[in-house]
Amino acid sequence: AFEHNHVRRYASGKTSLRERYNGECVLLDEKGCSVYPVRPKQCRDYPFWPEVLATPFSWMVEMNRCPGIGAGELWEAPKIVEMLKSQEQDRKKKEVRSEKLEEKARSGTQG
Repeated sequence: AFEHNHVRRYASGKTSLRERYNGECVLLDEKGCSVYPVRPKQCRDYPFWPEVLATPFSWMVEMNRCPGIGAGELWEAPKIVEMLKSQEQDRKKKEVRSEKLEEKARSGTQG
C-alpha cells in the first residue's frame, strides 16, 4: 500500500518518492515529515545527494528551497562521504537489477 501510494516506478527500474505538483514530497504535512521515524533512506540522506552537493550554487539553491538545511545537526565530512558512497553502491545495485530484468524480458521475447 505504501509503495502504491507514495512511490513512482520508472521504466528503467528506478524508484522515487512521489512529489506534489509544487515539487514538495507527498510525505510532508503541516508539521513536517509525516513518517520521520521510519523515513526512507532517500530522505535520511537528504540534503547530501550528489546533485545537491555538485556545486556551491546547487547547495545554495537547495538551502533557499528547504528551511531545514543549516538548522539541524552538523555533519562531519567523512560521514557525508560515507553516505555518498552508500548511495552510489545502491544506484549500482539497482542498475544491475534493472539490466537483469531487461535481459530477461529480451530473452523472453526472442523465443
